[in-house]
This record gives sequence, structure tokens and C-alpha cells, in this order.
Amino acid sequence: MKTLLRKFIVLTLLSLTSIASVRAEARDLTIDWNALYDTCHVDWSQYSRKMIDIHDLLAEEFSPMTKPQFTDRFLQDDPKVFLAQSTWPEILRGKDDFWKSHKECSSLHREFRALMDSTVATTQAKREALEAFGDCIHDKFTRGQNIPPFDRMLVCYQNQVK
Repeated sequence: MKTLLRKFIVLTLLSLTSIASVRAEARDLTIDWNALYDTCHVDWSQYSRKMIDIHDLLAEEFSPMTKPQFTDRFLQDDPKVFLAQSTWPEILRGKDDFWKSHKECSSLHREFRALMDSTVATTQAKREALEAFGDCIHDKFTRGQNIPPFDRMLVCYQNQVK
């Protein structure tokens, strides 16, 4: 019995130590929207790399979130929610009942970004892909309103394809 109690105490202490170290190593999950879109205007390849980092950040942030927590963030018009919905809706599975309905915009966004990353894509193809993505964002998200992060994202994308 003493051995079992000792093992329990040791395992409990190890767990508490692990939890404390994870909290100490917690990553800053904020997005500097100004820096992101300033980068987009200046250096597309760096912007593209930042978007990969943001995907990881959003997956990390939304993963432990409950459905009510997500709903609260959605109702507060959180730009991170809108970015995830329009770009990586699969990370919202189980939190956003409508995540599958956002796949159209995310597919169009991926297609546009792939064309922008391509060295052989024509300007016309990029414009058409951007128009399709912009139309999807308008129909499913903004309805003509300036809603972050789409307001600055679409302006940046338009400047990039000129």
C-alpha cells in the first residue's frame, strides 16, 4: 500500500511539473494584423510564410476551445475566427457547425495563394482567382461591409496582382 501511495505521489508531482513547464512555455497567440498586411504589401513570399505560421497558431488556439467558447468569439466578430473560417475551416471542426460551408472560400483562397506563389501563373489567372475568392468572401462573410481581416486582406491581394 505504501509503494502504491508513493507512486501516486511521484506521478502527481511529475504531472504538476509538466503542467507548470507547459504554461511557462505558452506561446503568444496574438496576431499583429498591421504587421501581417504591411508584409503582404511589401513581400508576398514572407507573407505566405507568415500565413503558414498563423495557421499553426490558430490551430493551437482553437484546438482546446469548447463550442460555446468558439461561439462567443464568433459573436464578438473576432477576426481570427473569420480568418480560420475562410482559410482553414477544418481546424474549426466540432466547434463551428457550419465549418463545411466555408470550404468553398478556403479552396478559392488556397488556389489564389498557390497562383501567387507560382512563378508561371499569369496575371490574368491571378486576377480571376482573386475575383472568385473576393466574391465568395462577399457572399459568405462581408456582404459589402468592411470586416477585419477581409478589409485589408483583399486590398493587399488586389495590390499584389496589379
